[in-house]
Amino acid sequence: MANSPFFIGVDVGTASVRAAVVSETGHIVSSSTQTIRIFNPQPDFFQQSSRDIWTQTCVAVRTAVALSNIDKRLIRAISFDATCSLVCVDMDGVGVPIGPDGQRETDPDWQEQDVVMWMDHRAVQEATQITALTATSTYLLPPFSPSSPTEVHIPFSPLRHLGSSISPEHEISKLLHLRKNSSTWPRIAAGSVWDLCDYLSHRACGSTARSDTSTVCKWCLAPPEVPTAQGVARPGDRWPRDFFAAIGLPEIAPADPAAHHPAGTVFVPPGTPLRPLSPDAASAMGLDPTRTVVAAGMVDAHAGWVGCVAVGSGGGGRGLANVEAGADSAAALHGRLVAILGTSACFLASRAGAVDVPGVWGPYGGVLGLEGAWCAEGGQSLTGAAIDHVLTTSAAYDSLKGAAEEAGVSVHEFLNRHLRTMTEREAVEDERFLTRHLHTLPTFLGLRSPDPDPHLLGAVSGLGLHPANSIDHLALEYLSCLQGLAYGFADVLDAIEKGDGKEGYAIRELVACGGIAANDLFCRTVADVTGRPLIVPPSSTSSPLIGSAICAAHAHRVSSSPPESPPPTFLSTMLLMGSAPAERVVAPSGDERVRKYHDAKRRVVTEMKAVQRKWRVLMSEV
Repeated sequence: MANSPFFIGVDVGTASVRAAVVSETGHIVSSSTQTIRIFNPQPDFFQQSSRDIWTQTCVAVRTAVALSNIDKRLIRAISFDATCSLVCVDMDGVGVPIGPDGQRETDPDWQEQDVVMWMDHRAVQEATQITALTATSTYLLPPFSPSSPTEVHIPFSPLRHLGSSISPEHEISKLLHLRKNSSTWPRIAAGSVWDLCDYLSHRACGSTARSDTSTVCKWCLAPPEVPTAQGVARPGDRWPRDFFAAIGLPEIAPADPAAHHPAGTVFVPPGTPLRPLSPDAASAMGLDPTRTVVAAGMVDAHAGWVGCVAVGSGGGGRGLANVEAGADSAAALHGRLVAILGTSACFLASRAGAVDVPGVWGPYGGVLGLEGAWCAEGGQSLTGAAIDHVLTTSAAYDSLKGAAEEAGVSVHEFLNRHLRTMTEREAVEDERFLTRHLHTLPTFLGLRSPDPDPHLLGAVSGLGLHPANSIDHLALEYLSCLQGLAYGFADVLDAIEKGDGKEGYAIRELVACGGIAANDLFCRTVADVTGRPLIVPPSSTSSPLIGSAICAAHAHRVSSSPPESPPPTFLSTMLLMGSAPAERVVAPSGDERVRKYHDAKRRVVTEMKAVQRKWRVLMSEV
């Protein structure tokens, strides 16, 4: 249709920002990618600049709009997803430096580094402290509408919704570290702190509202409805103020609800219309401020879930768009676990009721846009980055890179082909079996779930003598790393299915998006290890972009819906835009030998974790 609306999804990843113009059927018309800077002033400190991110976001949007050849008046909404990075600004909206205090002596760019990245691990000690203080603590929230002055308050345990322990990657751990160690903390406390997706929405339109997705998942805010022994209850104040006082962060949720709140007081579901795009932002992005509304966004992993969970499944790759947007389609989505596979990995599953999963983040309510849905979130701190680490630190990497460039393929595809050649040469039945005695624990940045341990390190067992520049050996290390990552994936899946031991998540199939989902060998390994079919959506790297565009489209549908009509549901928007046929479905091997082989190797990697922990205790005693 000539006057059909279009939407913009923006996805801010670890090292780049992408923007796409998306049609009302979920088709990407055009896109643009811009690089963003990363600063690493010392080990475990990873920082960015909000000014750089915003500038590159505007360039990406403007370029995507220009490439689309679409009348900008037809672009009706924009939404942002981003990594769960922490942005700190003062009361005037100016970025506050968050680097180590000594950085200013050596880094000319220190002042613009106001973003603590998701992968920053400076707050390991603070995370341990918060967990020790509050893992079993329950705090009371006032009810939304008490029926009497004596109505009992709602019990809420923040760490229950984090698998009983908080991570150094959560914003609260990072803020506590800044409070204890940064000379800029007074400016931060007097100003505002944001999850990156919310900051971008704020920059785009001036709204101070935060998304339920970011604040519930990363800031210990209570969900819109809190599970209790009697069902669910709606709190009147979602900040657990006594919790923040107990951990030493009273500034974030002060005892007086009327006092300044750096992390905000207004929280809305993803896809909520916020405000029209500001004239300044519209000018920088090449958009029309009178036509384009800004929608509340999401953390990038959750946007990936929204963008691909409804993708087609089965041998024919049929989508779910023909299923009515009601209980049946929601139940179908609840049977899927979505793996967002990029630099790190997130594993998201949903169900109709809240269930605790020890060691796994959640249950989160109200974060996926689906009414009544609760979410469990497992993860790996490094996935694509773990593979890159194995490859780029090898003396054979330059030879590998040159050979891949000569063949016109990626290094991953070159190694996948090389492993097949090695299989023929070594007279091994299948490349899976080449690493029978080579085992990798790829936890180079700690273990996120289901047995959280930020101190766990990577390990390799089975190294022999080999030429330093041997591509053969590097191929084996690469395969062993893929297998180790798949075993970690299976550990999370098992925990999510088990749940609290009484109830869990019923997972019948997997959906994988992100850059690593393009790696067929990894997908086959995951399918074999988990025994589940693995669905890969079309343009698997674009799922977060589609998810953000769905948030934008939902905001447009809500704001343009006639007052007398029931408002459209978020689920209906997801099914309209996110149910394209699958690119491929990877079936698990039916070979019993393959199952036994992976079961044995997985036990080895599990024992490697236990032995490392035992050795860590041993060495800490001397």
